[in-house]
Amino acid sequence: MRVGARRYRFILMRSDRPGTEDLSRITDGSVGLTEALSDRDFFHRFISAERAEPGAEPVFVLLHDSGGNEEDLLSIVEAGAEDGKTNVIALRGLFDYQPGFSFLGTPQEFAPGEPCFIDRADRVSQFFNWAAKEYNLDPAKTVVVGAGDGATLAVTLLFVHSELLGGAILIRPKSPFRPKPLPALPCYPILLINPKNESRDERAASEALAATLFDCGCSVRKVRVPANAHFDGKVVKAIRAWYKKVSATDISIECAL
Repeated sequence: MRVGARRYRFILMRSDRPGTEDLSRITDGSVGLTEALSDRDFFHRFISAERAEPGAEPVFVLLHDSGGNEEDLLSIVEAGAEDGKTNVIALRGLFDYQPGFSFLGTPQEFAPGEPCFIDRADRVSQFFNWAAKEYNLDPAKTVVVGAGDGATLAVTLLFVHSELLGGAILIRPKSPFRPKPLPALPCYPILLINPKNESRDERAASEALAATLFDCGCSVRKVRVPANAHFDGKVVKAIRAWYKKVSATDISIECAL
């Protein structure tokens, strides 16, 4: 059991090498972030659980929106990981996308169709496989947390790499595509968060995505928040309540209980 302050590590993971390069002690800026990243690299922040229990551990994996970075969703830690038993991995997108980064890429690098979404999900899945071994993580207790394009990528991961996940928190996602045939996602717990001021078309799209996830077998909880709510009290409260419920049991079978 680990105790004490939460430990932060900045890691550049190279999928073609067995080891990793720990950048957490580099303070002189000698490693340029753009120079350090390539198609096969994942810069991320790992926050160790304070009170990890024996065995493989639960984790939040955070996927930011295009134009953001790995710090954008860290307030999620205050919601679900407040008991100190859950690790957090905040990933940085592979592509430059001003003023930050993107998991999908610019319009010149990404065509919004099924092949491109699956390609991006395949890349991130390599990281998930590596991280599970490196940090002793339990895929059945892995919750991917995405916002905007990061949430859309999280949906794609559910469609094509569900074996790596136990659930998802999706903030303003879009439907990447409707898979044929639909994957079997029995009882995967999903928290779907959208703004109250969606246009008619946006609301129809979000309802269609919720219906698709439901058709796949997911246990979908829908929450609407004020338009100006980023991660204010209402969002944090919704996430905390949801995670408290699903983490009380094996989250992969939560809806069957």
